[in-house]
Amino acid sequence: MEYHSIIFYFSLLLSVVCVAEIYVRIKGMGENVEKVRGKIIPTKPKLIRPILLLIAALVITVMTLPR
Repeated sequence: MEYHSIIFYFSLLLSVVCVAEIYVRIKGMGENVEKVRGKIIPTKPKLIRPILLLIAALVITVMTLPR
């Protein structure tokens, strides 16, 4: 197996994992809820890191397409 195909499939897998991570962060699954005097304080999801990793994975996927 060539290095290009290994890198291609790894970056493809990484892009799928990034999409799942973004979905989980948007839905707020597994998030610790912060309460002040019994009221829930909503927190904004931090999405910049998974989105940047997704963009990098997609660029690498396109660069190493098997021929």
